[in-house]
Amino acid sequence: MKKSFQIIGLPIICLMDGEEAGTVKDLVINAKSGRLAALLVLVNDGQRLSGKLLSFSAIVGFGDHAITIRKAADIIDINTAKELEQLLIENVKVIGTNVLSELGILKGQVVEIFINDDGTIAGCEVNGKDESVFCIPMQQILAFGEKVLVVSEEPNNSKTTASFSKITKSFQKVMRSLVN
Repeated sequence: MKKSFQIIGLPIICLMDGEEAGTVKDLVINAKSGRLAALLVLVNDGQRLSGKLLSFSAIVGFGDHAITIRKAADIIDINTAKELEQLLIENVKVIGTNVLSELGILKGQVVEIFINDDGTIAGCEVNGKDESVFCIPMQQILAFGEKVLVVSEEPNNSKTTASFSKITKSFQKVMRSLVN
């Protein structure tokens, strides 16, 4: 499980030739499925920098130090990514959105998202209105909106509670590693 800041900036390495094919610039989120659909990649072709896309399905390895792909051709021009076009138009940015409960109560603002190695969103880190920091597991998220993340009022089953506990422990581990 990684936070988005641990993904953005990673080099993308081509397994065919061992060369760096680009750098992760941003995440493309599929709000309906709650998954990382693609990575926006900054590519330097020697003459200029350009933005391209890497579909999550083309990723071989989702490591701590690099993203690996089979071939550089897996990184495609944005204008040829028809299956990702709608997601680019929707431009869902989870970080920075307000967190609103299903009862209409403002809970805080998303400051980070957790991504599992399979591309699913595990949950969100939230700065609460009372300046607390807490995690919301994916099972509690009802909808990703353009400006609002809608969540259920409380975790309502043991699976959600277990997932929340896992995210909290992972968050604590990440925070300890950043402090040390």
